[in-house]
Amino acid sequence: MFISLLLLCHFYTAYVIQLWNNLKKHYPNIRISLLTSESARIQYLQELTLENGEEIFTVSNLPRRHFLAYYVAIRQLPHFDIIQPLWLDIRWGVFAGSFKNKAEHIYISVGGSDVYRQSKNGLTKYYQKRLIKRASVISSETSQTRELFYETYGEWTRAIPHHIVRFGVDVIDSIKRYNTDAVSQLKAKWNIPPDKTVVMLGYNGSKEHQHLAMICAIEKLLPEALDKCFFIIPMTYGVPNEAYRLQVEESISRITDRYMILDTFLRTDQMAEITIVTDIMLHMQTTDQLSSTMMAHLFQGNVVLAGSWLPYSDLKEKGILLFDVDDFHSLVPALNDVVQNVGIYKKKCEINRIKVYEFSSWEYCIKGWYSIYEALTKRHQR
Repeated sequence: MFISLLLLCHFYTAYVIQLWNNLKKHYPNIRISLLTSESARIQYLQELTLENGEEIFTVSNLPRRHFLAYYVAIRQLPHFDIIQPLWLDIRWGVFAGSFKNKAEHIYISVGGSDVYRQSKNGLTKYYQKRLIKRASVISSETSQTRELFYETYGEWTRAIPHHIVRFGVDVIDSIKRYNTDAVSQLKAKWNIPPDKTVVMLGYNGSKEHQHLAMICAIEKLLPEALDKCFFIIPMTYGVPNEAYRLQVEESISRITDRYMILDTFLRTDQMAEITIVTDIMLHMQTTDQLSSTMMAHLFQGNVVLAGSWLPYSDLKEKGILLFDVDDFHSLVPALNDVVQNVGIYKKKCEINRIKVYEFSSWEYCIKGWYSIYEALTKRHQR
């Protein structure tokens, strides 16, 4: 039984690459195509191998609201078993009816920003609902996101099957390739002092990561705790503007000279190296569904201090250990304690490795994606 699948994603993202490659690796009976922008198509063609019956379709790089380009592109599509919008993008909602005519089923995979941020815009929410009404099945990465989805879009959405399916974390597999004694060598490679406790602030450059508030808390650390730290601030993507990046750097530089700002693209192996040299991750983002970077740190056995408002009950139910912080005032004593007892905390976090692998590795996660495709295809082939 061959399954024809069309993914919808107008921009380039590693999530498409990972999902595509892992599906092809484990399930050779699936034929995957993609509808994206012309500029993104160039990047995808450099990383994806297309088989017979697979194609990367494009939408002209016209302004966002020039929907004629989408109309033309959709009209020219062949018919698929399943069309899957990766996230509730307004573009796909506008043409929800046209997509429904091009597939037996629409399967929506919900992103955290869809519910937590994008739905706050009335027009966006209207078009998101147009797409939801035509869905045969929906998935989220956590049960808390699923519940918020029901609250956001209406109780009527509970009638649509809604599964918990997660993107895998490719950095986990990359981490596994390193020896357990690689830390000292990697610290030298990244010019990190060998005797310092490495603290990472967030995982990208968006303001939602609240870098300035984290730095304000760091400034209040006990002198002996601050002296033990080296700080890494990832800003490889999501930075709103150069002024914000400079503001973050100026703020941390007033406190210490032991820091590094990552502002260029990192390959998967480089992200693994940064995770390996890190001891503590501060994750105080305003909203999140399930951070792949955080999962990599948990797998490595790093200590994660996370905002208690983030929807991680699924992790805790699996026995995965992370430490809640209620606010930035509470972050100060929590970080003081972890820095001065980092060995004890990291020993406690060793229990996470197997649990996180079963929760977030592609080896396990890909089964959930395929089971949905298989069930949908069997439904209309009866």
